[in-house]
This record gives sequence, structure tokens and C-alpha cells, in this order.
Amino acid sequence: STSVLVTGTVGSGKTSLLRWAAGRADELGWATLFISVHSGIRERMLDDELPRLLIDCAGPMRMSRLSARAAEVLNFSGHVGEGKTASIYEQIRVLSDVLAEQQRGLFLALDEAHRDAGEGYDELLAEIDRAVAEVPNLVVGIGAMPEFTERIFRDRVLRPRTSEDFVKLGRLAHVDAVQLLERGFAAAGLKVNASSVELLARFSAGYAPMLQAMGSVLAESVSGEVPTPSELNQAVAFGYRIVHRLYYVRLMRELPAADLRLLRELADAGVRVSGDGAAVLSAAPLSLIALADGMRESADVVRAQLTRLVTHGVLVLNEADQAEVALPMLRESFVSESSQDAAPVRQINEGRRS
Repeated sequence: STSVLVTGTVGSGKTSLLRWAAGRADELGWATLFISVHSGIRERMLDDELPRLLIDCAGPMRMSRLSARAAEVLNFSGHVGEGKTASIYEQIRVLSDVLAEQQRGLFLALDEAHRDAGEGYDELLAEIDRAVAEVPNLVVGIGAMPEFTERIFRDRVLRPRTSEDFVKLGRLAHVDAVQLLERGFAAAGLKVNASSVELLARFSAGYAPMLQAMGSVLAESVSGEVPTPSELNQAVAFGYRIVHRLYYVRLMRELPAADLRLLRELADAGVRVSGDGAAVLSAAPLSLIALADGMRESADVVRAQLTRLVTHGVLVLNEADQAEVALPMLRESFVSESSQDAAPVRQINEGRRS
């Protein structure tokens, strides 16, 4: 048995990947249980989800073939008996016994695992962790925001056993974003010139939800085969609103005030832009010191803030050990947060001239 941790920012594809994995497990004949974490999730799994799955899996079997442990959980009418009060670990163990009789396994997906699910959630994670360690033919897929990684390693619960069990989803490389847009436009019968596709990909910073939003609005609203500069601008504006609603609003609500102040500094400074359009903050000591001086903080304090922003998926470290802003249009988000006006739209024709 094993657990696989999938992390990434909002819209990076965590849920889609877990659902794809659940679909593959189902094709192989495995039992699957897909859980989206929310308040009261432990009680729901304990009293509803697991007992129901156990009954569904045991139904076709003759009761005489069930193991002694399974017989304690299911009564002869096929309904949950005393086992309804059994622990989650015990129910998973019984379910494994039932599935073993059918030469099947269990895939359990725990999506949005970073959410605060209230009392009993730590116990739930500990029980699932024990099941992974002791129950055969069990695969647990966990989808969470990047900050959940810190909790897992701190509490030593459901940690990936190998590097292959830790999947980090991020933004697309610029060339992949361009290819995705090109294929989408071709499928929609749109003729978008190469320079406009390049600009759209650069504005997205490889962030999948923004790419999808821009592509969909163009496919649905363009009057002819060739989008006008105005229609391209509208696509960028729509994509930005999706990004802002999906991520920045949550970000500004949850991050400490000091970390938000650092992000505003980066936005106001117009941080250096690399060739693929990703905002980059150099990790060189001089740049760190300069940033700290501008904020009137010590370099150690700013370094700790940068580390937290990396943990939350706001910044990502590239191969050159530089911290890159992981999401597009950072400055526009702070502008729109500080005023009632709509976020400024980047003009496609201005981008052509630059």
C-alpha cells in the first residue's frame, strides 16, 4: 500500500489528476472512494461513506466467505451493525478483507486536504496513515495546496515514502502554454497570429485556469475567424478575473499582513521579468538586502517571508534557485484590491510594440 501526495496552487489540476487516477482504478476493478474534505468529514466517512462502500462490496459475496473481522462489522441482513461505531482504520481494514476475497484493491482519494475540517481531522489523517502502513492493496491519493506539505512533514502523517509519491503541479512552461493555446484555437477554427498567441501565453504566466478562460471566451465570442485586438484584450481581462477570483482573493484573506506587504513591494517594484514573461526575484544576497532595506526589515525576516510564500505556492523556486511569482498579473491584483475600479487590461497592441 502507498499514499501519493499531489500539491499545487488553485487550478493546477490536483482534483483532475485524482479523478483520473480514480477512473483508472475503477477500470482495473478496484473499489474507489472520492472524498472532498470539509467540516465534519470524519463523521461522514465513519457513519456513511465507508459503511455504504463496505455493504456495496460485500453484497455479492456469501456471508460464509467473509472473514471473522468482516462478520463483526456486517450483520446478516446486510446492514451496518455494531461496526458503525468502529474506527475508520478498522472499517478500511475490513473493507480490504472483503476486497481481497474478490482480488480487488481500494483507491481512496482525499481532495482539498489542506482545508480546516474541524475537530477529529487530525485523528482521521492518523487513522488513514495507519491503514496505509498496515492494510494491503490500498492506495491513498491526497490533493492539497502547497502549504499542506509543511503540516504533513511536521506531524509525520501520510508522508510520501518515495520521491515518486510526491507530485508537485505547477504552471506550464511558456512553450507548453503556447502549444496549448495554438491547439485550442485550431480546434475552434480561429486564426490567431503567432505574436498574439505569444503575448497571451506570457500574460498567463503558464497558469492553466487563465489559459482556459482566455481560450474559452475567444472561442465563444469572436465574431469572425480572426480575433480583433479588442477581443484579445477582453480575453485577457476575463482570464485575469478568473485568476483573481480563484486565487488572489483567498490569498489576500489568508496571508499574514507582513507577507502581503512583501508581495506589494514586489508588485510595485515591477520585479525583473525573464524571457518567458515570469516575474523573477533574484535570490542573490544583494537583491535580498536591497529588498529588505526597502521594507526596513532585516534580511533574515524577509528571507523567512519568502520561504513562507514558496510554501504557500505564491512563489516557486526555479532551477537557478530564483524565486519566481507563480501566478500571473500580480501588480494588477493589488491595484484592483486597493480600488473599486476594474483591474487594468494590458493592451495587445502595446505588447506588440514593446
